[in-house]
Amino acid sequence: MTFSDGVTAKWIVDNYGRPGFTEVSQPGYRPKPDDAQAFMQELSFQLQKRGF
Repeated sequence: MTFSDGVTAKWIVDNYGRPGFTEVSQPGYRPKPDDAQAFMQELSFQLQKRGF
């Protein structure tokens, strides 16, 4: 995933079902609220496609 400001990361869902990021290109990065919302929408879409 590439955020609107160019920072990249991979998204994950941990063993407890919590969404998050890994391999973030900028340590300590916090996405903008709009980017976080877009991430959650895409994550929800991808999970629904897989039957979750």
